[in-house]
Amino acid sequence: MTEYRVIATDEVQPALAGHDGVSYQSLPQPHEHALALARALAGLPQLPDDHGPWRHAQPGGTRTVRIEPVP
Repeated sequence: MTEYRVIATDEVQPALAGHDGVSYQSLPQPHEHALALARALAGLPQLPDDHGPWRHAQPGGTRTVRIEPVP
């Protein structure tokens, strides 16, 4: 069974956000769990597709969330 990793990256303007942005990488997990985590991290009630990446505006920048298979 293929497992997937969720990667979230906040790209921000440091002058507005007060930091340079952050990045998060989840542990490997089943596809359904990765999609649920991606939905939560993107702040979306439903993902528009199962492929991503998904972008969400946030104060000072943008959060990009994607999933990728773990080799």
